[in-house]
Amino acid sequence: MKTGLMIAAVLLMQLVLGIDCRAQSAAADNYPTQTIKIITNVGVVSSLLLPTDGLWRGELFNRRKDGSCYLEEMSITPVRDASGDITGFIAIKQDVSQRRAAEESRRFLASIVESSKDAIIGISPDGNVMTAALVCSTLFLTSYLIYHAHVGSVRFPGHGAARTLYLAILATHTVLAAAVPFLAGITVVRAWRRRFPQHKRLARWTLPIWLYVSVTGVVVYWMLYRMTW
Repeated sequence: MKTGLMIAAVLLMQLVLGIDCRAQSAAADNYPTQTIKIITNVGVVSSLLLPTDGLWRGELFNRRKDGSCYLEEMSITPVRDASGDITGFIAIKQDVSQRRAAEESRRFLASIVESSKDAIIGISPDGNVMTAALVCSTLFLTSYLIYHAHVGSVRFPGHGAARTLYLAILATHTVLAAAVPFLAGITVVRAWRRRFPQHKRLARWTLPIWLYVSVTGVVVYWMLYRMTW
């Protein structure tokens, strides 16, 4: 109790007299050095009583230089000399506002899921983009098949090296285009089921193949319909 009263007295002196007692951050690169003297809640300071092991840990609200408040995690340890007397204190503290806000969000979402009897699907911005790409690709594939069902195939008019290049691009385009619906479908289903490690492993292959098919499709179109041979 004596030690606890001593540290409370020291902190109160810092508040009243304005002593600049700097607390070294636990992660100096992420959290700037703060000062204990900016704590304004004396009721919080009066509760900072060191336990028997000499180390106090807890959370309190601090105030930034711009006047805004934030939640701070702090540990205070006394510094003793060779005879065991307390000569000072070291405070290690960090801003945990974002971490606490994320935890509150997770608890809130968990309470919604637990209280709901229906299925709940969450969609992130990445998921919206992925779904939009899948819908657009499906519409294009449908229109492509309908068009060629009415028009049929068109023979390439070129000869020689141009024809060889065209057939090489067309062959790779056709084979990979046939694989894209299966790769894209499996990739999207894994994301919807939140199997993200498996989703990422397959997406590393699906994306470049899909892009290759998209680019070579335009190349084949220009070589077949727009270029003069």
